[in-house]
Amino acid sequence: MTGEVEVAGFSEYVHPLDADNLITIGRIRGNVQLQLFDVSRASPVRSPQEVVADYFNESAAGKDPRKFNFSQEYAIASFPIRPRDTRYNWYARYGQNKMLNYNASADEGITLNSEIVHNCRSGYYYAAPCARGQAEMLRTIVEEDVSFILSEVGVSAHQLPSYDLIDFTSFSSRVPFVVDITRPQEDGAGGAGGAGAINR
Repeated sequence: MTGEVEVAGFSEYVHPLDADNLITIGRIRGNVQLQLFDVSRASPVRSPQEVVADYFNESAAGKDPRKFNFSQEYAIASFPIRPRDTRYNWYARYGQNKMLNYNASADEGITLNSEIVHNCRSGYYYAAPCARGQAEMLRTIVEEDVSFILSEVGVSAHQLPSYDLIDFTSFSSRVPFVVDITRPQEDGAGGAGGAGAINR
């Protein structure tokens, strides 16, 4: 071992950002945490950390690396989050199922790019797989300059790096949905949506 670093919380998954830097996803005080580490020297240096703001959420990406995607070309890390389903977590009922996309680079650190939500249409709010009105987000697949975001109800295609909506389709005509895109500069306003799912 050439060096070590002690930090608060713990990392569940480590992914190479480039030859000298790592990005990690883990937990701190019940929240999902992203961190960058410079490992080019004997004593690793941690960049300013970014804690996902939702209270007591969780991400399956920490235990299933297939749910964590890092686009080397666009330097964007994507992973799903969902409210923790615990009997003592009163705030979970206000949480959302989201796909979070973070700009991540050694020079600029970690900044939120966008949040993607697949909102089920009226009438499906409490029905599986649309608990709380949103489908659970599963994973991201990047092909060239398009990000395909999969959830339990469908898939949406987004232009990189802006995440503008290209198209979306439902896996079943019985569970239509719309795509909501939120960006930091929009102060919580939904950025894009649609009248309903496009069925192929």
